[in-house]
Amino acid sequence: MNRSHVIRLNTTPEHDIYFRKACGVARHAYNWALARWKEARAEGKRVTTRDLKAEYNKIKGEQFPWCYEVTKCAPEQAFADLGQALANDKFSVHGQTLRVPKLGDVNMTEELRFQGKIMSATISYQAGWWFVSIAAEVEHETPTHKGGTVGIDLGIKTLATTSSGEKFESPKRRHPKEMSGLHRRRETYPPSGNAEG
Repeated sequence: MNRSHVIRLNTTPEHDIYFRKACGVARHAYNWALARWKEARAEGKRVTTRDLKAEYNKIKGEQFPWCYEVTKCAPEQAFADLGQALANDKFSVHGQTLRVPKLGDVNMTEELRFQGKIMSATISYQAGWWFVSIAAEVEHETPTHKGGTVGIDLGIKTLATTSSGEKFESPKRRHPKEMSGLHRRRETYPPSGNAEG
């Protein structure tokens, strides 16, 4: 079973610059791949993301050398899932520390809430903060009932009676006259001033 946990990061200015670069690289790879795919389609050719990735990797050293300033996972992920900036299985988590390739350790505001094999980590930017969403494969735990058993008898005079003899009374119906707050009151006021005829 896969579970995800979104954690805010305590970033330094260096982290902020790196993450912005990585997002830029991923966005560039996305736009480049999309444009190439559209070109191929217009020419009646069929290309796969694998083909596009191979072509991109061939030319990026010469045409886009700044790609090497961040983890290679940023452009790679753009081909696999163009909507994410960073998502891969090369991150590592130790306590409240997230280790990012080519950047190093980044402090998380809390520890991962569950244990398991980390499947992906996605960095995102929202409302002035950087966040990491960590997905992990965890064992499915079937909840066990640790309390005793209770039988319940639903009745007419009482709402319910448990096997231990405890009774729960039915809500009493109120007489309409008691519900004065629901009735409209009519007031008669004398006219202001004197009427002249």
